[in-house]
Order: sequence, then structure tokens, then C-alpha cells
Amino acid sequence: MDRPGLDLDDWADWIMSIYVDLEKMESITRDEQPQPSLTPQYWEPRLLKLGPYHANDEDSHCKQMKRRVFLYSLKKYGKPMEAYVAALHGMAQNLKNAYEELDPLYFQTDRDFLILMIVDGCVLVETLRELRELSREGPYNWDHPLWDVDGSSRTDLVENYKHDMMLLGGV
Repeated sequence: MDRPGLDLDDWADWIMSIYVDLEKMESITRDEQPQPSLTPQYWEPRLLKLGPYHANDEDSHCKQMKRRVFLYSLKKYGKPMEAYVAALHGMAQNLKNAYEELDPLYFQTDRDFLILMIVDGCVLVETLRELRELSREGPYNWDHPLWDVDGSSRTDLVENYKHDMMLLGGV
């Protein structure tokens, strides 16, 4: 990794601190210590309940919306379903190990867990793509399944999706 003018010795302390922090990161956890100044509702997803910690909390509307977004994504990008399954096949235990305290009753089979990972992963990527597109200048096509939520204004939907994306950082 020879780059003119780059002296990695100057970076050694920072690089080592990152490696130390990476070793400390064993798994994905829920943030159980909310800041006292924030209301409990702040820590709950408003629209998108993604990942295994929220799998039992989903209402039928959330499940339907996620399925619509997932199907839309498959159709839009033309990736065959088999590609997603093949990409994650054999990785279920590694993915499960990345989480602390998974509900064993809900994820009795690797298949159930991988279905959740595939669907929620596609929904997450599609949500981030749409929020990025929305921030660009010019006309925006509002005919995406993410925006098909009864009784909510576009402004509220955007804010709620942004809120839910921010929660993923603290799972």
C-alpha cells in the first residue's frame, strides 16, 4: 500500500484504537439505557420495524408494507429471488451470532431467520435509496410503496422513516 507522502507510522495510534474498538464489538445489542431527556416513544420505530428484535412487534400493516416494498424492490432491480437465498445460505448461524438475546421461539429454523434478513435487508436498502432520492433536486416520483401509508402526510412519513433509520444505529 505505497502511496507517495503517506507515512502509516503517523496513523498507528488511531489505527490501533480502531482495532481495539472492533475487538470489543461482539454483537448487536438493544440500547437499554435511553437518555432520560427522551421519551420512551423515541426509542420505538414508528413505521419500519426491522430486524429480529422487532419481529414479534410487527402489526399487520407493517408486515404488508414491508412485503410491498420487498416485492417492488425485486421487480425494480430484476434480481432473482434465488440469488438472495444463495447469497445467505449457510450464513444463518453467523448472522444469529451477531445478535444478543434472540428469541429462540421465533427463530426456530435458520430458514425463518434468513427470510427475515432478506426481506428486512431489501426494505432497509430501498428505504435508504428513496430517502436519498428525495433529497435530490428535481421532481420526485411519489408512487413508491413506502409512501402508501393511510392518513399520513408526506412530511410526516419522511420524518418517521428518518427516525426509524436513526434508531438502527442504536438498535
